[in-house]
Amino acid sequence: MDRDTKREALLRAALVAVATRGIRKLKVSDVAETAGVAHGTVYQYFKNKQQLLDAVYRAVLRPSPAVLKVLAANAGPAERLMNLLETALRSRLHSVEHARMRLDAWVTGTGPDGGSVGLADVQREHSALVRSLIDAGVAAGTLRSDLPAHTPVIVNAALDGLVVQWAARPDDLDADALATDFVRFLNGALKPSAH
Repeated sequence: MDRDTKREALLRAALVAVATRGIRKLKVSDVAETAGVAHGTVYQYFKNKQQLLDAVYRAVLRPSPAVLKVLAANAGPAERLMNLLETALRSRLHSVEHARMRLDAWVTGTGPDGGSVGLADVQREHSALVRSLIDAGVAAGTLRSDLPAHTPVIVNAALDGLVVQWAARPDDLDADALATDFVRFLNGALKPSAH
């Protein structure tokens, strides 16, 4: 296993261990045990527990490559908006552990060291992106012109709410169906009705 692959495996193990034990009770040995490696192996990749947890938080909060690909797509603004929202939701529903750690950051606004993870900035950036796509869609006539000013905030709240619902009961909710239904709902709410 190459170094990058091993590092990613340790990050996934840390994510699982955090979801299982919680940030405050987490030990590096928990991550090593979850990854199936020796305790010292973790320290070959991360200087200490804090550096490991910071890397996990950055991985959870950064936009996924799939989201970035959607944004670069050559499609109209309404289609890019729907694709962005579906991809963002699917990336947040990637794993229960990922969703729970994201929610922990969302609820507390803090990382494992008690410092800010900049979630408010992430939410503002996402809202600004959604706003720009809505404005372009309205200008192109593919999105309704009477949408409330807070539509991007409402969309973010819906995304986060779906993640909360799914993380609380992943065995009852199908992530793929949730994402598909979310986009279907948004299409009905945001696009002009056909007369």
